[in-house]
Amino acid sequence: MEKDQLLSRIKKFLKKMPDLEAEIISGETLVSFCEKRGTPKKPLAEGEVFWSVVGGEGVIFVPLSSPINPEELGIILKGGNKEKLFSIGEALQELCCPLLMQTTPGKETENLKYSYTFDDIISCSPQMEDLKRRARIVAGTESSILLRGESGTGKEMFAHAIHAASLRKNGPFIVVNCSAIPEQLLESELFGYEKGAFTGADPGGKKGKFELADKGTFFLDEIGELPLHHQAKLLRVLQEKKVERLGAEKENIVDVRIITASNRSLIDMVEKKEFRIDLFHRLSVIPLEIPPLRERKEDILPLTGHFIDYYNQKLDSEVKGLKEEVKEQFLKYPWPGNVRELQNSIEFALNFCRRGFLSRDCLPKKIWESGNFPVNHEEKETLNLEKWEEILIKKALLKHGDNTKGKNKAAQELGINLTTLYRKIQKYGL
Repeated sequence: MEKDQLLSRIKKFLKKMPDLEAEIISGETLVSFCEKRGTPKKPLAEGEVFWSVVGGEGVIFVPLSSPINPEELGIILKGGNKEKLFSIGEALQELCCPLLMQTTPGKETENLKYSYTFDDIISCSPQMEDLKRRARIVAGTESSILLRGESGTGKEMFAHAIHAASLRKNGPFIVVNCSAIPEQLLESELFGYEKGAFTGADPGGKKGKFELADKGTFFLDEIGELPLHHQAKLLRVLQEKKVERLGAEKENIVDVRIITASNRSLIDMVEKKEFRIDLFHRLSVIPLEIPPLRERKEDILPLTGHFIDYYNQKLDSEVKGLKEEVKEQFLKYPWPGNVRELQNSIEFALNFCRRGFLSRDCLPKKIWESGNFPVNHEEKETLNLEKWEEILIKKALLKHGDNTKGKNKAAQELGINLTTLYRKIQKYGL
């Protein structure tokens, strides 16, 4: 996680406690504080906080790395009694520590920690609040979860949040985008291989993502892009809880919780014989549907305010909000790219307008162009997800061109990788 993202989360947490004085420190200030207060030289255990008294006032130092690293952040909390400060300090460390990537140099490990919790999913609409409520409930179970939603709705954020609220939160969180890995490499990436398994293989062999996710959560994004012959092997792993590396003579037991996501209807794919029905039932024990942004307009302005705060900090700008005409247009615009498009639009705007209120001239032209997307309610109802996708890809290709350079730009604008774009082009015959 980037330091500014971590900092943003800490500040959000501390805002809920206005009677508490907090100071976030780093660099030499952090090192100096540790030395003066006698912070232990040994590495601090996860969840451990350091109590000190300065000038008769209680102070909690919450280290966000262990051992203490001057490149990281520390927090000094003042006010309240010792028990209250300790409680807050431990809550802060529980929030922040697991977000840091923990790796051991020289070892093959991808023990990634989650980057988001449910508190990071900004919403106030009834649909999203109910969805978060249900997701919190199932987070505490071991059932497989299928997240369905259009591109840009926040499926990966939900996967992170579910892992963060689960009993496996201290275990690894491994992510694989099934559409981003070339088909010929997919099996070795998922299941690993032994030394000499194929030409060009690592001489020492390699663990697959399933093994790296052991005792944690394995998130398979864009599961609908998984080829049929790989689906059979995935099903066997889920049933037997064992993986067999390429070229191996024995299987390895894995203890993994599976979360998958797709922007396609897997039920439709099952009917078209593009997805195995037995695998579908295995993966979709708990189906969770994330609504598109156009169906939860109450969330548009709160999300906008959140992104303005984030990019104000990141770009050192002083934007206060939106002008009224921009607010009205934001609520009318259908946001085909969902939350990701909204975020990108705010980042675009703050690169050109650094203070005051955002006007029409600050924002991407597509938000103001009429006829780009159907906005009539009846017309929207007749368009299914795949039709929307086809329309967006056509427009991106027309805008950027259908040569390699143009397709690269189109993929970036659509928020997908080039491999996925080529698959979609072939699918829709574009």
